[in-house]
Amino acid sequence: MARHSQIDKSRVQQARTQLIARGENPTIDLIRLELGNVGSKTTIHRYVKELEAEHQGLELEKPQLSEELNHLIQAVAERLTQEAHAAVAEDRAALAQERTKHQAQMNQATQQIEQEKAVNEQLSKQLEILQQRHQTALQQLQQTELERTQLYQAHKDAEIRLQDRDAQIQSLEDKHQHAREALEHYRQASKEQRDQEQRRHERIEQQLQVEIRQLRQSLVVQQNELTQLNRHNERLQAEYQQVQSQYKDSQTSVLKQQQQLELAEQKRLMLEGEQQKLRAQLEYGQQEQQRLLTAQEKHRVLYTEQLISERTQYALLRNELEQNQAAYLKLQQQLEQLLSSKPAGEQ
Repeated sequence: MARHSQIDKSRVQQARTQLIARGENPTIDLIRLELGNVGSKTTIHRYVKELEAEHQGLELEKPQLSEELNHLIQAVAERLTQEAHAAVAEDRAALAQERTKHQAQMNQATQQIEQEKAVNEQLSKQLEILQQRHQTALQQLQQTELERTQLYQAHKDAEIRLQDRDAQIQSLEDKHQHAREALEHYRQASKEQRDQEQRRHERIEQQLQVEIRQLRQSLVVQQNELTQLNRHNERLQAEYQQVQSQYKDSQTSVLKQQQQLELAEQKRLMLEGEQQKLRAQLEYGQQEQQRLLTAQEKHRVLYTEQLISERTQYALLRNELEQNQAAYLKLQQQLEQLLSSKPAGEQ
């Protein structure tokens, strides 16, 4: 049976007639139920009053009917009653079928909502895992940056120590150069002194030889001067011995200076060895720093790619989550519409 959102007087009259034909009292509630629970009770009551007034007027004007006509009216009433029962049964069957369909739709919507809830929980867990991975990657990057800073500081310290060593080596080289210059000067002075002493000795020998010849020639004449010459010779011998002793002392001093020079040379060689070690350590530190910088750059590139990938996955998951939420809201709206579209008798 068709249902409309508005009622009129003819529909109210038809529903009232059907109730009367079924032997029921045509009250306002029964008439509204017969109309499909539509229309206000005030409107139905007004139409019923008008119909009752018209019925009373017809009763006053109606002539006495024959028995045959009464049978005919009774048959028509019974037929109307049967048709009304059939229509009611048909409406009830359609209502039951519609109720079953609505229930199936509600069950399907409930199952879909549960599935969307499960998918939403799974996406939330995946989002938490991605956030944890992102945090771990940030911590690893901070640790790598800290190690690079420490290595850079160690490299700076090694450079400072190497500069100090270079300064010390330069100072020792300067001292060594000064010692060499002093030794060379001393050697030159000693040589000049030896040359002078040699020339003096030769000169003295020549003088002595001259004097000896003179003494031999004038031995007889200069017997008195022999003692003086001997004394003079002794003095010369003492001076010669003194010169020899000074020469030996200068040789000893030269040996000491040579030993000091050798010690300085050994220290210089040791410092050069330490300098080479420090340079090797510096080169190793530079290589380690370059390796760490290369590793850091690779790690930064990998981290950037991983971060881009995770952000892409995060955006996809977030988009999928938003789509699921939209679908979930849409299903809720459909469920609410299904619930609101139920007939008033089922609520």
